Amino acid sequence: MAINARRLVTAVVVACALVGVAGSEGQAADPFPTRPVQLVVVYPAGGGNDLYCRAVASAASDYIEQPLVAVIKSGGGGAVGTDFVAKAKPDGHTLACVDNGALVLMPQVQKVPYSRADFVPVALITRIPFVLTVRGDSPWKSVQELVNEAKQNPGKVNAAIVGLMSSDHYAMALFAERAGIKFNYVTYGGGGPKVKAMLSGESKVDMLFPALIVPHLKAGTMRPLAVAGAKRAPELPEVPTFKELGLDVEGYIWIALYAPKATPADRVEKLRRVVEKIVTQDASFKALMSRMGQSVDFMNGEQLARFEEEEARKSAEVIKGLGKK
Repeated sequence: MAINARRLVTAVVVACALVGVAGSEGQAADPFPTRPVQLVVVYPAGGGNDLYCRAVASAASDYIEQPLVAVIKSGGGGAVGTDFVAKAKPDGHTLACVDNGALVLMPQVQKVPYSRADFVPVALITRIPFVLTVRGDSPWKSVQELVNEAKQNPGKVNAAIVGLMSSDHYAMALFAERAGIKFNYVTYGGGGPKVKAMLSGESKVDMLFPALIVPHLKAGTMRPLAVAGAKRAPELPEVPTFKELGLDVEGYIWIALYAPKATPADRVEKLRRVVEKIVTQDASFKALMSRMGQSVDFMNGEQLARFEEEEARKSAEVIKGLGKK
């Protein structure tokens, strides 16, 4: 009986120890996320950042315990929302849905309260070539006709941009430099307001991308003239590239998610895996992107970091050649 009693006591002690270990492991496990994760859209509603980040958010429920919620914090050509995330608590619950304009290009030509070093890359969602676009009733039916007009009236043709050295301004300025023309740049703060400006006739020419153009093609309210990519856009197969027209012009907008720099690595990795599943595997996300006329282009954090660094190097050389115009 004594032996059995000792065995019973030993078993109880071991069981309690195991329970204690399990309890401590449960307490040590990171419960992240404990509340909705904000995807801070740095431009006004209706533009590319808004469309694509909402597409990611809408497909997230099957892959993460808390919802992803797109929240617009626009202003300053994307600088307001980008700075908001840079200064946010680095706990993984606040991400910037940002483009190369606000993150890479603008800081090269104007003072902003953040730098690329303030962020850690989560994932690239998409990369899109711009399309030189005019109103559907515009007299310019080709790039050459637009160039002729701009040469005859230098600085008189209104070109819509998001802000100083935003990704679209970069593409438009590169086109102007290569064609030997000058535009009158008018700032509208985001893709949505730029579309409204073109439809109303305020702006005469713009660098947009397929998702913002395709809905207006059938209505005849927009006309694409050239694609600023290495090859023709699948959504606009009849539209030539600038290079086909003899102009060395390439300009893209790429949209990615970034976290504040001190965000724990395990939380960044969890978010990265979630975004990868959405962008590369989720049927509803792919269908939504297809309806918008846009393919996906995923990069993980390490790939995005290398890509971002190369983009900064290349754009710095181009901007220097443009004289920051």
